[in-house]
Formats: sequence, structure tokens, C-alpha cells
Amino acid sequence: MPYFVSSIIAIVSAFVVLFTRYEGDNSVVISELEKVKKMILVVDSYVDTYLSAGYSINTLDAKALRNGGLLLDGSCVNNSNTLYFPHKNLTVDASCSGNSGLVAFQLKKSPTGFSSYDLYIGVSSVSAFANSKKLAENYIKKEVCEKTLLGKANLNVTELTLSAAAFGTGGNDHDGKVLCTISK
Repeated sequence: MPYFVSSIIAIVSAFVVLFTRYEGDNSVVISELEKVKKMILVVDSYVDTYLSAGYSINTLDAKALRNGGLLLDGSCVNNSNTLYFPHKNLTVDASCSGNSGLVAFQLKKSPTGFSSYDLYIGVSSVSAFANSKKLAENYIKKEVCEKTLLGKANLNVTELTLSAAAFGTGGNDHDGKVLCTISK
């Protein structure tokens, strides 16, 4: 009889383990996504201020925002025209030393519309998104780009290089890179 009871307990325990899924705590990812959303909205407000100050959308890029005095103190624009937000470990110089793990932004007038711009958002180096880049991309695409900014998103994009006139299309939908085209 004791063998029978212990066998039943073992079988029940095995089924409990088998049918119970561990749901990891994703509160860190959610809070980081909310921070990224706020950063994107700040960048969009920089663009609004830039345009309302009388500057042309044709000259829009991160260096133009910096030169117009529109960026927060400690924000950094490196030589490849990539904007990084203030961070306690960020050295403000031409290379933006210490930018590892930060969200990268690049801006350029969109070739598809008269009064629209392309906003590249790169979250691939953010450690909170190491295993959830696809989730981050989809959140930025749906919640920020399409719902909040009423833009159009492209997930298959690569960052702008110094020699390129437009953003590349060699990315995939799980590399942490999003291009949002926003009309103004």
C-alpha cells in the first residue's frame, strides 16, 4: 500500500511539473519599454520645436538639433549623426564614449513624403531587451509609432551610415531596430 500511495504522489507531482509553465517576470522589460516610449516622444518634440523655430525639414538630423540648441544637456550626437540621451556614464565627445547599452536615434527627412521624417530607433544594445528584441520592436511599432505618433513603421531596417543617403533595408524583425516615418 505505501508503494501505491507514493506512486500516486509521484505521478501527480510529475503532472504538476509537466503542466505548469514558468512565466518569467517581465517587469524590467515593460519599464524599459516605457522609458523608450518617453524618449521617442521627446525626440518627436525636439523635431516639433525645430520646425516651429523656422528650420526646414530638409535639413533635419541629430546634428541640426544639437546645433539649434534643442537637445537636453548631456545628450550626445556622435560623428555618425546618432543621438544618445543623457546617461550618467556618457562622455560627451565626438565618439559619445560610454554609449553602450543606450537607445540610439537617427533622424532624416523621409524620401517618401513632403513633410515627413524618418526616425530610426535602435534598442539592440539595451541589455533589458537581450532576449526580447522582437517584443521591443513590436511594441515600438504598434504602441509608439502607429498609435501615438500616427506614423508608419518598418522593422526590416539598418542604421544610416555616413555614406548612405537613406536607411538600409537589410535588417530583420528581431534585431532591435525600427524605422518610423512620421508626418508633420
